[in-house]
Parts: sequence; structure tokens; C-alpha cells
Amino acid sequence: MKSIYIYISFLILFFGNIESIQGQRGLKKEAERLFAAGKHREALSAYKRYKKLNAEPQLLINRALCHLECRQPDACIQDLSAAYKLKSLNKKLFLYMAQAYECKGDYVEAAKIYKLYLQKLNVRSDDWYQIVHKIKQCAYALDMSHIAQRGYVENLGNDINTIYDDFSPVQSPTDQERFYFSSARETSTGGLMDVSGLEDNISGKYYADMYKVDLRNGKWSSVLPFEQVLNSAQHDIIQDFSSDGMTMYFVKSTDQKTGIALADTFSLDRDNLSVPAAAALPFKPELGDKDLLIFSDSLILFASMSFSGYGGYDLYYSIKHRDQWLLPVNLGPKVNSRFNDIGPYLTKNGAKLFYSSDRMESLGGYDLFQVSFDENINNWSQFVNLGLPINSPSDDVDIELASDGLNAIFTSDRMGSLGGKDLYIAYFKDQILDQLDFIDVPLFVTPVNESIVIDTFVKDTTTVYVQEKAIVSNDVISLPLKEFIIRPLYFKDSDDVLNGTNQIVIKKIADLMTVYPEIKVVLTSHYTPDSRADFDLYFSIKRAEKVSAILISQGIKPNRVFLVGCGPNYPIAIHNSDDGQLSTLAIKTNRRIDINFIDVVPDLNLKLIPETPMVVDKFRDEKWDIFDVNNLGISFRVKFGTVNQMLKSELLSIRNDAIVEKNESVPNEYIYTFGNESNYAAAKEIKTELVKSQGRQDFIVVPYLFGAPLTREQIIKLSPEYPELDIYLKQE
Repeated sequence: MKSIYIYISFLILFFGNIESIQGQRGLKKEAERLFAAGKHREALSAYKRYKKLNAEPQLLINRALCHLECRQPDACIQDLSAAYKLKSLNKKLFLYMAQAYECKGDYVEAAKIYKLYLQKLNVRSDDWYQIVHKIKQCAYALDMSHIAQRGYVENLGNDINTIYDDFSPVQSPTDQERFYFSSARETSTGGLMDVSGLEDNISGKYYADMYKVDLRNGKWSSVLPFEQVLNSAQHDIIQDFSSDGMTMYFVKSTDQKTGIALADTFSLDRDNLSVPAAAALPFKPELGDKDLLIFSDSLILFASMSFSGYGGYDLYYSIKHRDQWLLPVNLGPKVNSRFNDIGPYLTKNGAKLFYSSDRMESLGGYDLFQVSFDENINNWSQFVNLGLPINSPSDDVDIELASDGLNAIFTSDRMGSLGGKDLYIAYFKDQILDQLDFIDVPLFVTPVNESIVIDTFVKDTTTVYVQEKAIVSNDVISLPLKEFIIRPLYFKDSDDVLNGTNQIVIKKIADLMTVYPEIKVVLTSHYTPDSRADFDLYFSIKRAEKVSAILISQGIKPNRVFLVGCGPNYPIAIHNSDDGQLSTLAIKTNRRIDINFIDVVPDLNLKLIPETPMVVDKFRDEKWDIFDVNNLGISFRVKFGTVNQMLKSELLSIRNDAIVEKNESVPNEYIYTFGNESNYAAAKEIKTELVKSQGRQDFIVVPYLFGAPLTREQIIKLSPEYPELDIYLKQE
């Protein structure tokens, strides 16, 4: 009886082992099939469950490549090291090891291993030249790591991105808070498909569809797909919109290499069953053209390798003349290289071009670059790599600048991505002012003939005519209307400063200052409490800078623009309601930029009346009233800091009457002051208290007239008219 039990146990173990062996073999086969299909994330999961992998060097290398594709370079290096110890004969092990170190930004180690791999290649073969290129890139990247950063970068997060490819972002031309992009995610039309477009739930991949998302009140909405007549079982890759936002251009492709360009017209009465029409453009995806940019109804840019260029993909432009698109024109060797140059984005004034390139001067893969068109030499400037952290050792492409020039959205498959390509946002330290001006035909476009002259004029209700390029005649234009009411610029938040209504007001200000070149403007920015005192104050003047940038772009000299940031310190309406919450009235009235003109001499026969927000006494804060009255004549402030960026100081927490100011003729200099007193004695008292409490002697009382600081020469000249200035001169 005992022998029977032993026999049965033996059978159970025997067949159990067979089943286990067969299960492991099936797991290995599944992993290899997924790996061959390029489904690296799924293959990685299968490899990790295969128990004998650590004894098979080629499978270790395969798993290492899966780690590398998933941007896990440390795990990749670990597997490659294990394969090397098992005496793998695969010489590409060194290539993959170098790529892993490059992925993590260790350019020194990457270069060393690239050189080891180089020794295993035939000299002057194609592979040999490619590795030489990579070694040079590593050396360049090391130099770039010491360059000052232009901003900081954030992943848009899992509200937008997925573990699949999310790419090709486009901002709506009519709604600054709406964005479009393409994504090969689980909700894509057709589900998992093979390269032939047939359903394949095992080895298949998702094809890209087009999606839209809104950024409302700082939060992303749900991501919504386009309607089925636009999205299909092929790759649907959004390109751009017409200037009026009524026509969308996209590419339909089976492999993301070639395809057809389509145009769809948005309208309320559009038949949802109508098929998009072929795009009547010289942009030909069927020949490999990619990355279409619609600058205007008569100018497009795109990447192509269909013509005789400088290397791989080059950037071209084409213009429409007499309803006919002309042959594409290469942007030239200052822009293009012998490598691939793709993904153009041209600023609104047509003077600055952003694009991607995998040239030697990159951090690895495709980097984002910029060039500016210099009208003095009638050519593009030297290209500039945007550097870390905007660029990375991976591919950084598809840049799309925000309309205000403060940030940009782009595509990257860098470390930290959720999977594959993700959408990122770059916040620039310095605003791209080229986004704030507009031109119909950029200067780099070669005229078809001499009869084409760019001199479009724009008319508004002030009856002032200003050339779009902001070139003003030396002749003074006389205005029949001599009295103007100037309203403040109201806004909801920082992104709303340049709303449509405010743009009209700013345009009138520029026209007025063009006609009267003697006058200057003081832009005083207010806001509600939002963050720390240093942030609130600094970002109030940054909002004023947005307005100033437009004035300067319209030809107003910087020395005629003076900026003041008050933050929440001088509100016209009490900030909080009885329940302690920020009141609706405060939001409507305290978030504004006041506009005041100075140096308006009597012989100009000009009267400028600033409009004041209406707030009843019950809800009115006297701080602004005192501030406003004192700015009608001489006032005194105490300067306590001069910096090039935001001031972070404990001083800002001890008083609530701080002001930050900036003269636009002195770039990147911010002056911080306390108080706005009507007499010198009051300001001196503030200074004395600060000297005593802080143990510093560098506090300075500064006189102002109409809210603008006076020079020593002006103080002496005006002292007979203003007795307080005479007192100041005797004391300081």
C-alpha cells in the first residue's frame, strides 16, 4: 500500500514539473514574441517571470533593452553587466551600455563605453561614423551642463499623459486654455492592431487618435477624443489650425512615416458624417513630409527630405501668391544641418524659430533649438541649444509656445516619463517677447517680386494709424480728440492679463504714446493675496511686464515705461468678506493694472483722465486712497533692495506696504521700497525704524513725483516748487 502512495506522489511531481517546464517555456516564448513586436513594457513583465533568464546572456540583453526603452537605465546597466559576466559575445552590449549611461545623463561614462564599442567596428563604416557622432555629442553635453538654465520643466502628469505615446501638442488659436494632441492610448479607435491594421490583441499596438483637453482655473479637464469621422483605425496625427481656428490640418498614416494630409472645417452646421478633404498644400506626407506649421493663410513651414537639402530632414517654407502655393524654399544652412531638422515653431512676429535637431550640438537624440532672423544681415543668427533642463539625453520635439511667451509645451521620452512619449511644459525664466508682436509676412520670406510691399495698417477708435511692424514716421500725427479716459486693465489671473479687452486698451496706449513722444506711462499692478509676500509682490510686476512688452514691441522706447508692483498691499476694495474668504468684489477690482501718464506738459493740449474702480465706502480700503492721493504730487519711499530676480527677504514679512518697481530702460533690475509717504519726515521715520531693527545702514529715502522716482538733478530743479524736496535735500 505504501508503494502505491510513493508511486502516485512520483507521478504528481513528474507531471507537475513537466507542466512547470512547459509554463516557463511558454513564458520565454511570450516574452520573445512581445520583444520582437516592440511591446517592451509587456515583454519586461514576462522576462521578469522567466526563472532561468539570469543564466541566458541574450535574454538578459533583451530585458536590458526593455529597461532602456522604458527609461530605466540603472536596471538596464545591471542586466548588461550580468550578461557580460556570462561572457556574452554580443558586441552591441557595449552600445547598449553606453546608451544607458547617456540616458541617465552620465556623459563621461557614456563616452568611455562608446569608445570601447568604436574599437569593435570597421573604421569609417556607417556605424563607426554614428558612434563618433555620439562621442562628440557627449563632449558637447558636458559643456552644456555648465550653461545657465533658461527655465524649468514639468511633466503634465497622468491627467494628460499615459503609459503609451502622447505627442504633437497644439494650442487652440482662439482659446488659450484649450490644447489638442495625439495619443496612442487604450481608448484609441480600432484597439490593438498589427502593422497591417488587423486586430491583434497579443502583439498589436494602439494607433494614435486626436484628443483635446482644457486648462480651466489651473486644472486640467477630462481628455476627450475627437469624433469618429476624424479619428480612425489609422494613426491620426494633429498638425495645426488655420489662423482663424476654423480649419484643422492633420495627417492620417499607417506607420507614422508616410500618410496623407487632410483638412477639416469646424462649423456648427457641419455634417458629422462628411469626410475631411485632402489638404490643398505643398506639404506632402505621402513623400515623408512632416510637422506642418500654419503661420498664416499665406505661409506654412514643414520638415521634408523630398528635396535636395543639406542632409536628412530639412525645414522649408512655402508662400501663397495669387491663390497659388509656390515651391517650398529651404531655410538654409544657418537653420538646417547635415542631420535631421524637424518640428518648426515660428513666433508670432516671425523673427524667432524654434525646432528640433539631432545634430552634434545636442545632449543626445533630438534637442530643441532656436534661431533668430537678423534683418541687419538679412540672415538667421547662430543656432542656440535651449539646454538643460528643457532638453534631455532623450528626444525632445514638437515644441509649441504659449501665446504669451511664458512657457511652451513639447514632447519628450526622457527619464521620468510615464511611458513612451509624454507631454511636458517648460516655464521660461525670460518671456519670449517675440510672441507678443504680429506680422503678416516675416522678414526671412523672399518677396515674389518688388510689387509685394508689407505695409498693412490697422485702424481703431482713436483714429490713430500705426504700421503693424511698429515703424513710426518722424512726422507727428495730430489727434482731433484731446481728452482721453484711460481705463485700468482688469484681469482674472496672470494668464488673463492680455485678454481681448485689454489688448484694445494697450493698443490705444501705444498709439497715444506714438503720437505724443514726450509722455511717459506708469503701469501700477495690483492683485489679491495669493501666496507668500515675496511671490505676490514679484508676480504683480511680472504682470505689468506683459503689458510693457507689447508697448515696447510697438516701438515705444523702454525709458518711457515705468512699472510698479504693489501686490495685495494697496487694495481699493477690502480683500476679505465677513466670513474671512476672498470677496468677489476684491477679485473684480483689486486684480488690475492702473495706467497713469507723466510728463504731460500743458502745451500738448492733452488731457488724460484715469478711470477709477467704483467701490462704495462700506467695502472700500483706505490704503489705496492714501496711496493714490500721495501719487498726485511728491511722495517719499524707503529703498531697501535692488535685485535682478525675485527678492526673498524677511523684511517683506515685517511690513505690509512694500512696493517693487522697474524702469524698463534698465533690464532685469528690480527696486524694492517701503511706504509711499506724502512728506519726508514720515519716510525718514520708516528708515530710522528699519536701521534700528535690522542693524543696516543701506536704507535710502527716495523722492517720487506722480509715482515715478526723481533723479538728483530733477530734485534740485523742482525743490523751489515743492518745499518737501527742499527739506529732503537738507537732510539727505
